[in-house]
Amino acid sequence: MVSVKWSKWMFLMGRLGVEYKVPKDKSGVYVLSSAKASENIYYVGQGNLQECLIRHLEAEENQALKEAFKSLCYFKFAVVEKESDRKGAERFLYDKLKPKYNQKRPGEPAVEVNLP
Repeated sequence: MVSVKWSKWMFLMGRLGVEYKVPKDKSGVYVLSSAKASENIYYVGQGNLQECLIRHLEAEENQALKEAFKSLCYFKFAVVEKESDRKGAERFLYDKLKPKYNQKRPGEPAVEVNLP
């Protein structure tokens, strides 16, 4: 198991908010949710945290997720530097949290992490 340090739940409110709240040039895993809780997860992802979150806000192609952003949307992230751990953690989060709007299951073998 890889132990990660999750941020607190934060409101996803635009590029400036992401740039202010999310460390620059850090990679990790993240979850998007309709509330400050892990019960209603929209999406799990991994990659450069700022770039991924800004891309969701400004250039989202997943129409269901784009619609979800019209209501309240919160996010939580954890920095995970090692790529294989990050990809495996995304798969683990996908399997455990069952996000509503991910379009496909991540292909990497799951790497267990503590849940947000």
